[in-house]
Amino acid sequence: HSCSTNKTFPPNTTYESNLHTLLTSFSSVAATAEFYNTTFSGGDATGETIYGMFMCRGDIKSQKCQNCIEMATQKIALSCPNSKEAIIWYHECMVRYSNRSFFSTVDEWPRPKYISHHETSSITTEGSYGWLLATTLNDAIAEAAKSANANKKFATKHVSLGGFQNVYTLVQCTPDLSSQDCSNCLTEAITKLTPCCGGKQGGRVLFPSCFVRYELYPFYSSNALAPSPSPSAGLVPPPPATNSSNSGGSSGLSSGTIVAIVVPIAVAVLLFVAGVCFLIRRRARKKHDSAQDPQIREDLTDVESLQFDFATIEAATDCFSDENKIGQGGFGVVYKVRVLFMQKCRDMFSVLS
Repeated sequence: HSCSTNKTFPPNTTYESNLHTLLTSFSSVAATAEFYNTTFSGGDATGETIYGMFMCRGDIKSQKCQNCIEMATQKIALSCPNSKEAIIWYHECMVRYSNRSFFSTVDEWPRPKYISHHETSSITTEGSYGWLLATTLNDAIAEAAKSANANKKFATKHVSLGGFQNVYTLVQCTPDLSSQDCSNCLTEAITKLTPCCGGKQGGRVLFPSCFVRYELYPFYSSNALAPSPSPSAGLVPPPPATNSSNSGGSSGLSSGTIVAIVVPIAVAVLLFVAGVCFLIRRRARKKHDSAQDPQIREDLTDVESLQFDFATIEAATDCFSDENKIGQGGFGVVYKVRVLFMQKCRDMFSVLS
């Protein structure tokens, strides 16, 4: 949090009463709104008007938003009891008030000391990591600035660092900013990441009008808003979310998620069944062939039954006669054998000898 020290008000004044009314109203409004700004100008004294705003993080639902705003308003009242200007940041919301109008205006001050998580933990691939982080944040800024939702200038992006490691980013502006002002504010914020968090595994920069954050783990809610991977990293964005009224209840699983889970399981089951059927049929065929001709099994196991001496082959081919030649391949000539020529061939060689 940050409190003004040069702008204070004495107790029991109109400004204090207006501030109490402002902070009290925030808790009730947060039950139905993620962003709210208003002005209280009760009293006739000059300079008693107070301008106030709260904003919840874009992925936070109403109940958590209300809880966060209640804690923030109580904390800021205790931490800045006499300040005319103050701002407080929580992980999931922020509350701000001032005696000057700051609506629709880019403010970079006041801001807390730059926050770098994992002070002793540095990323091992700083070069490629820094490039991927900058690219992913730039894509998130473009999406948040051009958001079609007038009440939310917010975006999340994640990209793979290789293996099973991802980097997750989140950016958000106050919705009262124009698209250009939002882009400028976030662009300036990410330039502060290098001095505060360069090479670190996580970090964030908080401005009154916008903030950025990155981590190596998913720190935002994927159920409230599914983050799309960065197109610059060559990843395919997920399909657009379906209307929540057709989601079939509050199970939290979209139809795309169900298909992504069921289809691979079904394919795996079918492949398993097909493999079992193939093995069964193969075994049955082997048994069938062996039952039809037992001699085949015996001949195949008896290697000696396939061996003949040269004289036997010579006789069976009629002394390698051309009449018995049936073809020729890469390993030599192929002959058909005739057992009845065995004796004739033996007689011929005995005469020649």
